[in-house]
Amino acid sequence: MKCNKIIERYLTLDKHQMIPFDITLHLLFCKKCRLEVVKLVAAEKTAAEILKTPEEPSCGEVKAILEKARIEQMKKIVNQKSNFFPWILSGVIMVLCFAVFPMLSMGEWGVDVLGNAFVLAFFITAGFCVALYSGIFIATHLDFFIKKYDFKKVAR
Repeated sequence: MKCNKIIERYLTLDKHQMIPFDITLHLLFCKKCRLEVVKLVAAEKTAAEILKTPEEPSCGEVKAILEKARIEQMKKIVNQKSNFFPWILSGVIMVLCFAVFPMLSMGEWGVDVLGNAFVLAFFITAGFCVALYSGIFIATHLDFFIKKYDFKKVAR
């Protein structure tokens, strides 16, 4: 039942729309749904190839207009940008907080009272936070990385 709902939700998405995290997560763990999506994408590509057969316009002006529209559409697709500024800003703020905290009175108190146990716990916490932050960033921008680096399946 859940697989049917996931596929239905996937089919309601627009072509270049970001796939929601819950669908991505389900596709990551459900081989049946993943294969169905791969088949859907292959069918869409095949149908698009059939439609790409060029028709010769009867007028030179029409041909120029169509070519210009095609170029503009490709520019829009290529120039789609993700806004990473909030992510970069919050990451820098997080790292600065981790750098400044040991110098504050609370950090000095922790070192005085707990000694090396505080330092170890602080570094483990900082590392965990940075790893979690990076994981969330990659998970929410997975479509960007796949499109940017054009990951292809290795032929079996």
